Amino acid sequence: MDKNNIDYHILWKKFNASVSKQEQQLIDDWRSISPKQEQLYKDVEAFYSEDSINLTPNLNQQEAFKNISNRINKRRWYSISAAASVILILGLSVLYLQSKIFSVSEPTIIAQNSSTQITHGEKKAVLILEDGTEAVITPETQLEVNQGSSSLQLSKSGISYKEQKNKSIKESFNTLMIPRGGEFYLELSDGTKVWLNSETKLKYPVAFVNDQRVVELTGEAYFEVAKDMQHPFIVMSGSQKVKVLGTQFNVNNYDGNPSIKTTLVEGAVEVVTNSGESIKLNPGYQSVYDINTSKIASSKVNVSQCIAWKNGIFQFSDETLVQMLGTLERWYDVSFNYKNDALKNIRFTGKMKRYESLEEVLAIIEKTNEVNFTVEGSQVFVN
Repeated sequence: MDKNNIDYHILWKKFNASVSKQEQQLIDDWRSISPKQEQLYKDVEAFYSEDSINLTPNLNQQEAFKNISNRINKRRWYSISAAASVILILGLSVLYLQSKIFSVSEPTIIAQNSSTQITHGEKKAVLILEDGTEAVITPETQLEVNQGSSSLQLSKSGISYKEQKNKSIKESFNTLMIPRGGEFYLELSDGTKVWLNSETKLKYPVAFVNDQRVVELTGEAYFEVAKDMQHPFIVMSGSQKVKVLGTQFNVNNYDGNPSIKTTLVEGAVEVVTNSGESIKLNPGYQSVYDINTSKIASSKVNVSQCIAWKNGIFQFSDETLVQMLGTLERWYDVSFNYKNDALKNIRFTGKMKRYESLEEVLAIIEKTNEVNFTVEGSQVFVN
């Protein structure tokens, strides 16, 4: 490839997925040629850093450039300097952006048969104690429970357990359930921190008294495990378990999903399936366990995308509409109904703020001109 030119698809992968070492070297070489290429790189980076949802570009470069050009010109919430038009020079795969400030268009109006706006999710959970007692937890809830060798404390940030000295050690388990439209934070008795996404359930011991620290997860959670070389931390999740000593990682295992995904941020983990097959992950890698075939494999991924939910962001990379809207269903506690099943397979890439209203998020998606939405209470119709 001529170093003066760059394949747009490689740039797209850089900001929305991941690139190989060879592709990264191509990008570095291209950027170093002149200030013009470096500015061009920054323009594309700025484009993808803003809230946006775009059609995923395919290997047809002409169509890919046409899509991104249309998306840029239809932006209403910000102006971009040096990013007005995208021109494809056939055979050269050159991206060229001409300086210009874009005009602001009228905002998209979501058809809605209700005067009530659907707000984003919030901190809420249901705590089930070992004796079956249930308590609905919100930041305003006042609750303090002593269980064996640990005491439960509730604050605006979430739930934390503190071990009490000179108390008899008795193993007991609590379960924290996060409903649709919720999220929550939990600190276990050993100091391990857990961020739980919507529609998630975590069963855990009030105090860790055995050789292994074992919890059970359904849904999605991000773990920051307290180091303890003598007591491995194990997350049981469906047909696999994740074994760690002290690290940060994300597990995604929602009911109905075809796979279980484990993403390592730092440290090291070993993922073991029920059949005994195991795989060790390095930081920046993700294991995917296929529930249908019982096979597991790993690959390098964009970690920031995998844990974006924890940082208040929706981030999608080459996901189908039905996958993307499935995420929104859990967070906004709504149901999407498709008038045409063919719409489900349209692929999208982009990111949006997680704490916007549903209507604001749908308006961003509608900017692709591929779908539109009608909101009727908690039912959303996709056209």
